[in-house]
Amino acid sequence: MGKPLGLGSIKITPRCFISNREQRYKKLFDDNHWNLSEDSEDIIKFEKDFERYILEKISSKEKDNATNLWETDRLKKLKIMLDFGNTKKKNWLSKTDYMNLQEFRERRVLPSPEGVIENDHA
Repeated sequence: MGKPLGLGSIKITPRCFISNREQRYKKLFDDNHWNLSEDSEDIIKFEKDFERYILEKISSKEKDNATNLWETDRLKKLKIMLDFGNTKKKNWLSKTDYMNLQEFRERRVLPSPEGVIENDHA
């Protein structure tokens, strides 16, 4: 079963924290008060390391000359589906609305994400 696009969607903004427990507990009572702060690391470095690792591990067919993960076919499709700006495109609602009973009985194949947004203008 599916759900309408965007129903219950949220936006997550990640933050990365590297925790060195030994160091944290050594300074827990600095200056006679609780010190619970953590050092924030540069999330971009971790994203790039992850991206490089995945690009090394996926097949050359799936990679298909991509220089970053968002250029791979699978993530291009995901990016289109995650882009709420696409909801402003012409005919968006008619292309993404519920099927009527007759359409449901025919069980046609859904278009690709590119097929939904191609040749449309906001």
